Amino acid sequence: MTEEAKCAYQKALFLLERRDHTEAELRQKLRNKDFLPESIDTAMERLKVYRFIDDRRFTEQYLRYHMGEQSKRTLSMKLLQKGIRADLFDSVYGELVSEFDVCPEQEALDKAVRAALRKSERRGYSINCLPREEKNRIVASLYRKGFAVGKINTELEKAAESF
Repeated sequence: MTEEAKCAYQKALFLLERRDHTEAELRQKLRNKDFLPESIDTAMERLKVYRFIDDRRFTEQYLRYHMGEQSKRTLSMKLLQKGIRADLFDSVYGELVSEFDVCPEQEALDKAVRAALRKSERRGYSINCLPREEKNRIVASLYRKGFAVGKINTELEKAAESF
């Protein structure tokens, strides 16, 4: 192992001490530190041998932590930005969903709808008869968070009945 590869490996270990990273994130951080591609490759291989980086494990941990809070689409996009392949995301997401009694995305949507309705209530709107503008504002907000419009409307109707 060259001296630069050892330095790249040490830098990667330093970064991994603080939090888990995907392979793509570590590669980018090492590139930003001007390490040669060959040195980065050598460091990455050594990290994989010792299982210090594992994109599957990273994906599973990330999803376990965030599944009940965000839509599948949002989770997918955030992990794609971190360098996780779409097929790996789909595989791990499917495995984790099968462990739950309730769909995590439905749970996240339920929480988001209830929070939006409470916010509307604080703004002076009656939850049972929201004006069209307020309902459209809520739907647009939840759509930007990655939820499907049909599911949002269904959940809004169910939530308004239960309030």
